[in-house]
Amino acid sequence: MRSPQSDEARRLAPLVERELAVIADLQRQVSALRRELIAVRPDADLPPEQARPEPPGPGAGNSADELSAAFDRLQEHADGLWFERQWLTAEISVARGEFGRNGPTSAAP
Repeated sequence: MRSPQSDEARRLAPLVERELAVIADLQRQVSALRRELIAVRPDADLPPEQARPEPPGPGAGNSADELSAAFDRLQEHADGLWFERQWLTAEISVARGEFGRNGPTSAAP
């Protein structure tokens, strides 16, 4: 008979893998946006890039508790990258003159 803990671990493992894929995608986007911002505004004062979190290693993360904790850490990291992506996108728009203090520049009278 399987334990509820092992069933939960089996359900969590694919979520951890998907979150790692989301983080990898967000990191590629953030890196590209950082390069783009520096190209349009060379004096940009950017915070250091976030290091990619370590995935659960072999043998680690076998328990539901370990996988749940890993998933929580990965979600926090993904959230941080998402917000950084939004911020970089806004900074690039402002640097290009697409948005001024009062919203889109094309909407100004």
